[in-house]
Amino acid sequence: MFNYKLWIFELSIILVGLVSFITLNGNAYHFDDVYGGFIQSFRSEGLNTFVEAITYIGNWQSIVILCILLLAFDKTRKWLGVPVTLVAIVSSVANRLLKEYIARPRPDASNMLIDQDGFSFPSGHTATAIAVTVLIAYILVRNLDNKKKAWFYSVCLVLLGILISLSRVYLGVHYASDVFAGIFVGLGSFSLVAMFFYPHKKDFAKWKKKFNDKIDSLEVIDESKVDIIDEDN
Repeated sequence: MFNYKLWIFELSIILVGLVSFITLNGNAYHFDDVYGGFIQSFRSEGLNTFVEAITYIGNWQSIVILCILLLAFDKTRKWLGVPVTLVAIVSSVANRLLKEYIARPRPDASNMLIDQDGFSFPSGHTATAIAVTVLIAYILVRNLDNKKKAWFYSVCLVLLGILISLSRVYLGVHYASDVFAGIFVGLGSFSLVAMFFYPHKKDFAKWKKKFNDKIDSLEVIDESKVDIIDEDN
């Protein structure tokens, strides 16, 4: 059976490396100008307020509150709280490492609609938003009995992640290439955590066999100890 989560992880790593290489060599600015300019051409006073609200949903404070809420209740702790918290941590750490390595300055502050400091590449909002929304969508589709509702919620969640990603370019705090890299970081984080909590059938069978073999070996040791004690008596 095709292990699509592993395929997504490997492809995401390759694409993050490719976009990072292009950015480091200064070859991403034409792409950024074209697509960034296109997105920012839709700016208007009313839309600005809406997009600011969307981008704040992806703030680290919002993600922390979400994780705390999911961990606080027994009904959501195990199947949502733990994996969502882990994917938020993984995507944040991966994003921070890349930011420090690439050290790309932010776009011109005069074009920003909100204040933002730190390095630009990749977009942390995008990485975490994509990782969290895609993972929750994946878990809902796997676990909810009502598949129509599960897919509806999942599509809404993924669209929210995409809107958060686009908002970073619209507000002028990220280049378009930052967002693309953030998407791949998010997808890589999602697939890594999903593989851990929902392993491929072949991997699960392999781990189950190892576990059963370990249990069997422990039982053999215990039986041998009993035999030794019986012989001594």
